[in-house]
Amino acid sequence: MTLASGGGTGSVRQPAVLFARHEFFQAGSIKPLGLPQGWGQDMLSTDELNNGYWGSRRIAGVLPETSITHPDQFTGGDALILACTQTHLPASEQRKLVKAWCALLPQLQLKTLIFSTKVNQELFDAATQIKGLHALSIKWSSIKSIASITDTDSLAALDIGSSPSMTGLGHLAKLPRLRSLRVENVKEAHDLAFVESLTDLEEFGASGSMWTDLKIDSLWPLKDMHNLELLWLVGAKVLKDGLLPLHGLPRLTTLHCAYNFRASEFAALRAATPSLRFGSPFEHELIEKYCRD
Repeated sequence: MTLASGGGTGSVRQPAVLFARHEFFQAGSIKPLGLPQGWGQDMLSTDELNNGYWGSRRIAGVLPETSITHPDQFTGGDALILACTQTHLPASEQRKLVKAWCALLPQLQLKTLIFSTKVNQELFDAATQIKGLHALSIKWSSIKSIASITDTDSLAALDIGSSPSMTGLGHLAKLPRLRSLRVENVKEAHDLAFVESLTDLEEFGASGSMWTDLKIDSLWPLKDMHNLELLWLVGAKVLKDGLLPLHGLPRLTTLHCAYNFRASEFAALRAATPSLRFGSPFEHELIEKYCRD
């Protein structure tokens, strides 16, 4: 098991967390997640810098309280937690349920959609047809292609949970409003070239599964991400040049990562990046315990 700090816990890997309803985002110090005009104007709040957009809103208790399984349970609103698979229904009834949601989703006026059970290709493609969708979270999936994501050009926040067979991450470059992106257990993510053009990202994360690190080729595709404030490398191991590409990123404030680096690499990052204030590089006891000199 790989230790990592993050989310204020100082514990093992951080699981993916979900988006909150945007209508509550004006409360406290939390900015309106998913509303593009609110992004890129201010530094993130302390809560967001430590827990991410999604984690800060989960902790604030502003998620919808219950998930919905059947279409007739949805009474309206612009936020939905959907649990329409893994229902233990007979196979034929399960297929009918998914088909009904695939027909309904593109008709809904949602800002936030959270899939809390497994997502197949058909459900994902239906979700990407929701006009004006701002935030999408996928707990885990059997999605093969992410190509239809280009239809959601309003998307500002995307959380992709365990989806090992997913391909086409390069299509994310066509999302001009994307500010928060986390990708978990996607084999294709070993090469971070897919984020090289996403220079407006304020939060980014790439990780493996609960049991296996994602082996990232290098962090060099992040070197020009001058708006990046929060980086998650929990459950990840960098194969070439370690943390060097992050040196001097002007707004990088928090790094949550596995202790797969040398203590000297953390020290060099702290020295080269004055904006860095939170996260794993400052967990000196854990660095001393788990990192080589």
